[in-house]
Amino acid sequence: MVDLRAKPYRLSGGDAAWVRAAIASMTDEEKVGQLLFCAAPGQDPQELVERYHIGGFHCAGLPSRQAREISHALQTASPTPLFLACGTDRGGSGAATDGTYIATGRKIAATGRPQYARELGFLANEEAAAMGFNMAFAPVCGLRPGGDSPESLRRITSLGAAYTAGVHDLPGFASVCRCVSSGDGGGFTQEGWLSSCGQAYRAILNAGVDGILTGGADAGIAALLRAGLGFQGVVICDTASMTGPDRGKLLAAAVNGGGDMLLCPGGLEADFSALLDACRSGAIRWDRLNNALTRILGLKARMGLNQRPREELVPSAAALAAILGAPKYKAAAEAITRDALTLARCRRPGLLPLTPERHPRVLLMDVPGPDAAPRPGTDTELSPAELLCGLLRDKGFDAFLPGEGAQNPPPDLALLLSSQERFGPSPAPGVPAIGISLGAPPSPADAPGLDALIYAYDAHPLTLEILVEKLLVGPEAFTGIVPPEEPGQP
Repeated sequence: MVDLRAKPYRLSGGDAAWVRAAIASMTDEEKVGQLLFCAAPGQDPQELVERYHIGGFHCAGLPSRQAREISHALQTASPTPLFLACGTDRGGSGAATDGTYIATGRKIAATGRPQYARELGFLANEEAAAMGFNMAFAPVCGLRPGGDSPESLRRITSLGAAYTAGVHDLPGFASVCRCVSSGDGGGFTQEGWLSSCGQAYRAILNAGVDGILTGGADAGIAALLRAGLGFQGVVICDTASMTGPDRGKLLAAAVNGGGDMLLCPGGLEADFSALLDACRSGAIRWDRLNNALTRILGLKARMGLNQRPREELVPSAAALAAILGAPKYKAAAEAITRDALTLARCRRPGLLPLTPERHPRVLLMDVPGPDAAPRPGTDTELSPAELLCGLLRDKGFDAFLPGEGAQNPPPDLALLLSSQERFGPSPAPGVPAIGISLGAPPSPADAPGLDALIYAYDAHPLTLEILVEKLLVGPEAFTGIVPPEEPGQP
């Protein structure tokens, strides 16, 4: 049985009675629908509510105005309030295309200040709430059973707990920790998982997360969370990997294994029918279904969704316009960036600071890779090298890209920008070269031919502007912390 008086619900007698009464009044179809967390923004909101009775909706990749309209249509049409979720682990840009990008977790970790994670949890979801969202699929915690160093686990849990606290500074908003893990699908013992990943989960659960989002392959995680850690919050299973003719059986197994809701990317008709058949045939136990419904509605009551009129669950378009892109979001992004930029290595004395007198000609080059460097929250089509080239020219450098100025004197310095985790050799042998990482920080061993290595963590124009400022000041301007190397890195 689920104790609605305990964490994370802590419901009053009246709210607990609402949960029991709501479940008792539901048809079989409505009960099954509450298990569905739809992730198909293109579907008609009225049909999602009236035909499938969905319990939650995940939205991403739409403009904020459209996201708000969908949120309003869903909440006003549904007799039971909905979870409306988005991924805000980097800022309001995860809720909508015109939301404000603030920072990645890696970037915040480089500052050594968990307070920034708490600010991110509040500010990102404050902007998302103006669009109608009430749940963050965040923080994101990447864990490896037996593979993370103690320092890495400490950093993950510290930032995750701080982000969760920031979410809960926002009334009526829920935090669902999204687990990105290797090895969770098998190849581990219960004791091994609890002594490694389990320690990180325990710290994050103690911080008060309302739910856990697991991958479809992580079949045993729900049971470990319940039996091993005593977690009573909502477990959501991502079903994207459950494909083929046995999908219906896999969905039923996920529910019986402890999953309370199923994040479904599409094909709701087949999934809804399969789950309804599984319940009526006994393939899904009714006691398991009742526990899932109690957790789902218990969290909705804890968020206060049952106490507000449906038409008031989503702010007005005017309220959204007043807060979207607020200066305080951009100020947070700037403060984090200034503290995060990291000089991982500089083995050529006197290379920094850069000056137009000592380094007049600067070659800038994007290291090719399968994906372009991320430029969140911007509408520019310029590459990072093109953006940085313009910034350096404004400072008096003769900056150029490959193929430009071929007949001119050779460069005095090469800057290589990469979103990959490795750098190639300098494109100009004998010329000092600085690598600038725009994504996951590579090990210095993965940049053997470079004289200096800088971690910028993203390619946002603001980041590149601050990078140029610091390059012109010198090594002391880079205050970011070099992350500890993970086991197995060269």
